[in-house]
Amino acid sequence: MRRLLILFLFCTQLVQAQQFVIDSLKKEIDSHPAEDINHFARLTEYSYLMRTVDMNVAMDYIQKAYALADQLNLDAQRTTALYNIGDLYFMQAEHQKAYEYLQKALQITLRYSDKPWLHRRQVIQNLLAGVFSQSNPPLAFKYLRESIATLRLQNDNVAICDKLSNMASLYVELHQADSATYYFEAAIRCVKQEKDQSNLPLMEMAYGRFLLDINEVTQSIPKLEAASGAFERSNKLVELKSSLFSLAKAYLKIDKLQAAKSTIDKTKTIRVAFPDEELNYAQFYVDWFERIHQPDSALVYLKRLSQLERATFEKDRKNALEEQEVRFRTKEKEAENRQLEQNLAKSKLQNIILYIGLGFLFIIFLLTSYFWNRLRKANQQIKAAANKTAQVVASKRLMTNLMAHDLRAPLQVIQINASMLKIRQPDNAEASYIELAAQRIHQMALRIVEVQNEEQIDIEKRLTQVPVFAAIAHVAEQFELLAASKKVRIQVEGHDQQHLAIAEPALLENILGNLVSNAIKYSPPDGKISIRIEKMLEKVQIVIEDEGPGMEIPKEIAGDNLELSDQASEAGWGIGLKLTKRYLEMMGGQLVLQTNNAIGASFVVELMRAN
Repeated sequence: MRRLLILFLFCTQLVQAQQFVIDSLKKEIDSHPAEDINHFARLTEYSYLMRTVDMNVAMDYIQKAYALADQLNLDAQRTTALYNIGDLYFMQAEHQKAYEYLQKALQITLRYSDKPWLHRRQVIQNLLAGVFSQSNPPLAFKYLRESIATLRLQNDNVAICDKLSNMASLYVELHQADSATYYFEAAIRCVKQEKDQSNLPLMEMAYGRFLLDINEVTQSIPKLEAASGAFERSNKLVELKSSLFSLAKAYLKIDKLQAAKSTIDKTKTIRVAFPDEELNYAQFYVDWFERIHQPDSALVYLKRLSQLERATFEKDRKNALEEQEVRFRTKEKEAENRQLEQNLAKSKLQNIILYIGLGFLFIIFLLTSYFWNRLRKANQQIKAAANKTAQVVASKRLMTNLMAHDLRAPLQVIQINASMLKIRQPDNAEASYIELAAQRIHQMALRIVEVQNEEQIDIEKRLTQVPVFAAIAHVAEQFELLAASKKVRIQVEGHDQQHLAIAEPALLENILGNLVSNAIKYSPPDGKISIRIEKMLEKVQIVIEDEGPGMEIPKEIAGDNLELSDQASEAGWGIGLKLTKRYLEMMGGQLVLQTNNAIGASFVVELMRAN
């Protein structure tokens, strides 16, 4: 508490001292209006101090300084004033005006070649690169290269290394990997030549992270290890922790699990505050537990990661609203200050000024009401967008899990046929089955890509009239070898029944394939699987019966809860039946299970019959 009090008193005194300097300078400017170089210096210094108080006042006084330098025909002072005007416009995000004044200053510096003018030229080129770093990157690169050329004229190699690093960072933002790699390596070589051990670890860490981002993991690890070692030797704990997080991520990408775990454990021993520390840990452990095949633990950290990302989003939103409110209050304060100056300058017209002041207050009230309503509407839109985003993410995860699980059945067919091809001649019919299974995998992969791109799957637009018996025969043909390998016979009934059902063809084959695959799995040797078609008034039923040991009706089929469990395995019915039920519901159908514990299971797929 005592330290906080001392810090508060120090800050208070600092603000008072700054205000005292500003007031003193104002008095000197008013009392010494002589138009000479000393008056130019006072105007420039007062403008610089007023930047944090009132940007408009700062601009007025630096414009006066520029006019004085122009009147005195002093190029050095004229360049200084133009640079400050451009810097003020850059701070106000008026980039075109900033460019115009900075370009004028640059043209003046090109007339001279001595060291002070070279320094002025290089400073202006740096600011021009900053002005165009976001709006026009090629122009920013042009001025950075010119700045490096100017630094070479000054033999300032340390600053050249820093500019090379800046160019590498700009190329990273533009996703130009080759150019970024070239400038990173050039910057590191430059630092090593200058023996600048303070900047070398930072550049190696930045380069290592860039290589990690473009999946050059094996090249990134030595850079990150060298940076971590240097930070540890120099006791730079924040930088050390940051580099260790990146190093652990790199180890994890190349499956060096033990090294990744020991590296992340080392970060926990570093007692120093680090931004987004929990987020980094959560992301690491999600990837870690996925690689060691512990989905339960990965799900725990995935939920934690989702909470942290949501909290970060809310924090950023709150900060954006606060910044907007601060900008509004700053404008309001500036308006009040201008009003006060007008009142003081026109003291003889107090009555008129009174009405003007009331008018200004009314305008401010209207502006306040207008911006407050805008803020409230923006807040509502942000909340609605956040809710919509959460729904899209939930739907995306569900559909991705469904499609990923559905790949198992065709993979089994591929594996069986591949085994048969090893012991038979390559021109046998097994190749066609592999091709069919590969086509199914390709179709399902396309669906997964659609989900990953957050495109909603509109099954209703894909529904068509499907020949039921043809779909059944196609599925039976695909699983013929799998059934034969287990000595199970598949019998399809209803060759003469040409029924049409409303369904999505590929999705219907996936459903039937899932049910037939499970029936084969649980059928005894020399068993039989029967598939037949039954017609109803408005529906078509596909009945799949096996002679397995039977089963209890799972809650996933009996109830309405379709949440997928990460603990489900290939040996269980849970995910497969959930997928089947989910698919049928999407097509307007349903799944019925008729079974007991003695005589096997009978699955009934009901679909809407086509007219």
